Amino acid sequence: MPQKMYAMLMQLTFAKDMGRFLDARAKELVFGGIMALIMPSIPDVITNSCIASLMIYDSLGSSLMDMAKEANHIICEFLANDYKGQIISIGIICESQVDSFYLPLYNASPKEMKDIIERNGCVSIKSIEATNPVSKMVVRQGTRPCTMHLRAGWEGIISNHFGNLIIDELFDRFNRKAEENSNLFNASHAEGTQLFVVLIPK
Repeated sequence: MPQKMYAMLMQLTFAKDMGRFLDARAKELVFGGIMALIMPSIPDVITNSCIASLMIYDSLGSSLMDMAKEANHIICEFLANDYKGQIISIGIICESQVDSFYLPLYNASPKEMKDIIERNGCVSIKSIEATNPVSKMVVRQGTRPCTMHLRAGWEGIISNHFGNLIIDELFDRFNRKAEENSNLFNASHAEGTQLFVVLIPK
């Protein structure tokens, strides 16, 4: 699927799912109550390639592809065709596995989120603010906290797809990439990549 078409599909899916979420949560809000959402976001006026969180996931995907390319292609292909389950049992991954891997992520911009909420009509926006999720303390500590945070969030999904034998190597590789490209990560755009939304009943 072409990248632009895939991005459009993700955008439509997110809007539909968020609409359902707002419908359900609006029924739970009592009079005078509020609902607060904290979620990943992208700034309205900056390209995705400059955003730290998206660079992180690019590095994770690159680490997976490196592992697949370094695997023994003959054995990997044999196992994929005849004993697919054995790939997981010995910790070998194939490029086809990487290609079929999917992280359910979509970061909406503040404008996009505002449009979804207003179009839904179940709640009103009291405030919506784009913030910086990165602590100055974490930045000073280097790449390891980022690696640990990423592993805590995604290890389960990755293990379900590739098996748990690849996990240590994968995140070691990711951390090395993050260290090698720390200047790019530090220079990337973090401000405005977290969205804080406060909603009230209509």
